[in-house]
Amino acid sequence: ITEVMSEVLLSQRPDWGLERIQTSGLMAMVLPEVEALVGFHRSSRHHHKDVWQHTCQVVAQAVPRFTVRWAALLHDVGKVYTRSYGPKGKVHFFGHDDVGAYLFEGIAARLCFDDESAATIRALIQHHLRPGLHRWGR
Repeated sequence: ITEVMSEVLLSQRPDWGLERIQTSGLMAMVLPEVEALVGFHRSSRHHHKDVWQHTCQVVAQAVPRFTVRWAALLHDVGKVYTRSYGPKGKVHFFGHDDVGAYLFEGIAARLCFDDESAATIRALIQHHLRPGLHRWGR
């Protein structure tokens, strides 16, 4: 599963492949954390941004490297668990980067990532709001 997902992520049109995986129902079985992003914006009248479409766009625009594309796919998985609202209805996702990095630990174990790749992907997820702080992985 990891190899097939990696092939899709490293392809020239990963967004197209991800959409096919999602609409087939496979995403829900393989990466329920990512599947949770689909339609998430519709669960609140204050949250207008489609997180799934944003994720597909980020993956497509990311450097086609294994760790970078996996981190791009998983960078917002913590949003589902951290959404809050300000006094005027503004949506916040405080700490979603840390929660996403924590969730990735389970994903890495489930998909059998090697330790070095897992550490790099986790760091990229945890620090994706601060892209100038890290070196790019393989």
